[in-house]
Amino acid sequence: MTTHPYLSENTSDSPSLKTTQLDMIKVGTIVDQRWQCVSLLGEGGFGVVFKAVDLKIDQRVVAIKILTLDPDKHPQIIKRFKQEASITSRLRSPHTLTIFDYGQWQNFYYIVSELLIGETLSDLLEREKKLPVLRALEILMDVCESLKEAHDQHIIHRDIKPDNLFLNQTHSHKSIVKLIDFGIAQLREANISYLTAPMSVMGTPHYMSPEQAQDSATVDPRSDIYSLGIVLYHCLTGAPPFQGSNLYQIIRQHVEKEIPTIQFNLLESNLAQNVNQLLRKMTQKRKEDRYATVDLLMKDLALIMTSLQRMSQDDVLVLSPQIQGFDQDEDFKVFQSGLDAKAPTQPADSAQDQEWFKTYVASDLSTISRSHTSKNTDLILFLISLIVCIVVLYFMHQAGIF
Repeated sequence: MTTHPYLSENTSDSPSLKTTQLDMIKVGTIVDQRWQCVSLLGEGGFGVVFKAVDLKIDQRVVAIKILTLDPDKHPQIIKRFKQEASITSRLRSPHTLTIFDYGQWQNFYYIVSELLIGETLSDLLEREKKLPVLRALEILMDVCESLKEAHDQHIIHRDIKPDNLFLNQTHSHKSIVKLIDFGIAQLREANISYLTAPMSVMGTPHYMSPEQAQDSATVDPRSDIYSLGIVLYHCLTGAPPFQGSNLYQIIRQHVEKEIPTIQFNLLESNLAQNVNQLLRKMTQKRKEDRYATVDLLMKDLALIMTSLQRMSQDDVLVLSPQIQGFDQDEDFKVFQSGLDAKAPTQPADSAQDQEWFKTYVASDLSTISRSHTSKNTDLILFLISLIVCIVVLYFMHQAGIF
């Protein structure tokens, strides 16, 4: 079981409760008269995760995550923790982490969830580098099932990335994809006090939609679709499409550059074209040009998967596109704009990138999107004008005018 993001910081940097209180949390501790801790799975500056058993329901094996921070000193982290529990507990999809219980016990906040056994998609990609097309699309379909339910309940995840996709091993030794960590999810309902302040940015820049980079508080389901498209690209090529020496450079590429076309090997040309078209539709710069809903995405996804299933798995390979200035073997440090992670060190020459980012956040996204495509638009208008002129000259000649 992978360590939860909340538990990733060093304990010396995160003031927690008094030692006498922390001594209460150990193997054998019974939380809230129900959940008995049986073994430690992970620990960090923000809390601990135990394997536990349910004393009320047939000794059911679960995972219990307990925050050990002082609530008075970390109110925002407590808010995020409670929000994750509240939002995730609404969801019932088999492709979403199941929450059984959450609450406050003594001075501790806790979440009880199903116990996941396996690895994250990030772990798999680190080992395998890239995946066969059909396998990547199967993972995508599982995530779509989770997002469909979430979006139907007006929940936007806002942090779709390989680290948050868990490949859970079942008793039949098959893996089922679970979407985890709704810690920065947004509930788009009337009269809801959002955790995200207006004009703030949360998420992971390598997978972030252009509009989320501008203002995380105003995103809709199409932002999750964009991020999922970037994850698919990563699965097929071994890395996200855009890299940079700082987060501003990465975000700027999301705003201004199209993702490279993937060159497939031993894959029928029409199928290769369909996969690339799917990716382009998911990752359009203007959200209005993307799939409007996960349902529409799943329909196209199913058609491609049906065609791929007719082919031998050995025939479905990919070659990574050539990306200027990108070394696939580099150990990239992904910036997580959250409460439990630190931004990468900015190089001294990033002032220009920061200035661009300030302008972008304050700008009208549609204007920037239009400027991005202005060259193509000008070319199309020129060609149309040329065709009209040729047609007019033709009819004038036929009429004997000259």
